[in-house]
Amino acid sequence: MIWIIDFRGDLSESSQLNMDGSTAIRAVSIVHGVDVAAALTNLLTYTKKHGITLGSINRCLDLSIFTPTDEVGYTSKEITSALKELTPELPVIFSYAISSEAEDDEVITING
Repeated sequence: MIWIIDFRGDLSESSQLNMDGSTAIRAVSIVHGVDVAAALTNLLTYTKKHGITLGSINRCLDLSIFTPTDEVGYTSKEITSALKELTPELPVIFSYAISSEAEDDEVITING
């Protein structure tokens, strides 16, 4: 099965994903797992390897019953693109990720 998992986590200074001094990340991930427990284990293993400590799971949905939306990370194009990269050796792909610094800049730009 394939799952779509939206999460927030703490980003270590040494993480290769930390390019702007951020302390946190929000991501939408496409994750392989025979069940939700296996998918969460795959996500935890992947994030730990990349210097991310999971903080909260915002959504966890079976992709086979999910309907893509216009929301960033959840579009048909983003999901399809992520699925092309998903393999048994790489069971987690982000369809969207934003660091806390970038997210703060985005909010300021939108509200500013």
